[in-house]
Amino acid sequence: MKVILTPLMTVRYVLLQWTTRRDGCITMVFAIMIVLFSISLSDAQKLEIGGYGENETMFTFADTGYFSDVAKLRVEASAGTDFYSFESHVIFSTAYQPIDPILGMRKGSKMMSLFDGMFENMLAGVQNDTTLSAMMTDSSNAGAMDGFSELMFMLDDRTIRYLPYTSFYPKETIMLDRLLIKLFFKHADVYVGRQQIAWGTGYAFNPTDIWNQKNPLDVSAPKLGVNALRIEMPFGELSNINLIGVPGADLKHSSVGVRVKTNMLGYDASVSASRFMNADRVILGLPARNIFGVDMAGQIGEVGVWAEAVAINHKNDDMDNFEIDSTYFQVDAGLDYTFESGIYVMGEYYFNSLGHSNPDRYAPTDIFLQYMGDMAGLGENYLMLGVRDNFWDKVDATVFVLSNLSDYSAIIMPTAEYYFSDGVSLDFRVSIAAGDRKKTEFGSIYHSMMAKIVAYF
Repeated sequence: MKVILTPLMTVRYVLLQWTTRRDGCITMVFAIMIVLFSISLSDAQKLEIGGYGENETMFTFADTGYFSDVAKLRVEASAGTDFYSFESHVIFSTAYQPIDPILGMRKGSKMMSLFDGMFENMLAGVQNDTTLSAMMTDSSNAGAMDGFSELMFMLDDRTIRYLPYTSFYPKETIMLDRLLIKLFFKHADVYVGRQQIAWGTGYAFNPTDIWNQKNPLDVSAPKLGVNALRIEMPFGELSNINLIGVPGADLKHSSVGVRVKTNMLGYDASVSASRFMNADRVILGLPARNIFGVDMAGQIGEVGVWAEAVAINHKNDDMDNFEIDSTYFQVDAGLDYTFESGIYVMGEYYFNSLGHSNPDRYAPTDIFLQYMGDMAGLGENYLMLGVRDNFWDKVDATVFVLSNLSDYSAIIMPTAEYYFSDGVSLDFRVSIAAGDRKKTEFGSIYHSMMAKIVAYF
């Protein structure tokens, strides 16, 4: 459902937002843009406001158990003419105990040992840094360093665990997820600003989508915006070329990509090439990634099929802390089918040559590579299976199983979704971990359950 606002109504909306937010800097920019565009448009080109509010509560079955809770409001605005359009998405969120991946790991597990090793490597890097070493030994900085050390010792389990529940924890955040101008020309469309870029056809895994980091344990999570310049040039009825530039500190540390999409024999197919680099990779000592990818989607009879494949080459191998083959490959392929009774089934396989076939080879540096998007898991082979059915009038039931075939661990995720109306739903999900705690990826995770209510407007 959309809400159509006239300019006067928009001004009232803006004033309300501004007077009810203390830290409204981003809100103010967003509001001013709304007012300017709504006033500049004719009566036939009204501003559209939509979005949703949600609250997600999770309980993790750790040794003593803990709750996390995140409330979120997403406001989406758009307006335009035949020559241009404007789009903005702002996310307001309040988190009491945000979901913490480390707290979700079992004590003494394989993943916890990798995190410990990662922090030890970081500490060793600090100790080996000549500048920091000089600061620590400089008598003029002794007081500051002693204070820092005391603060580190104070951050025990109690402090870390209960800090987000206290009144002085910074709970509220505002994120500008999308703010872009679209310009429409005869032979090309130009998108400037923070925008969503979605490449690939995979469901749980998207190796060709270098602009986002998809979490296979939360496939429905929205993809965040990217600051970019995108030019889309159509040729033919079902074909186009996409050119993308994402600025960095300088040209050397910026990212670029090109994707050609068409339809052949009833199948959507794309070829892409890109160079990805950002400041995070510079800090961690990772080089730029050169990626060549292909993807397709279509049907064989009544069975849906999709596939993606990438070849990734690092620009150089002069890394001190990482051992990565100069070229590695990732492949994703899946199929789905809906029976006449309405039952939906799917399966997807993911191969990651950067991963390991033996869990004994999992290393702390793999955590960095996974965080940076170089791979979507520690193992070499993954399989996701799913089934969904609308077994009651207003209830959808789903069961997904994500398995690491390399270490024989899995996450089982049954979900029930109840629709109060067209715009309000309640999700309840349980995550059950299976696998050896001390040897496997998913066996390291505590069981959990989550309830989320969403209302669209």
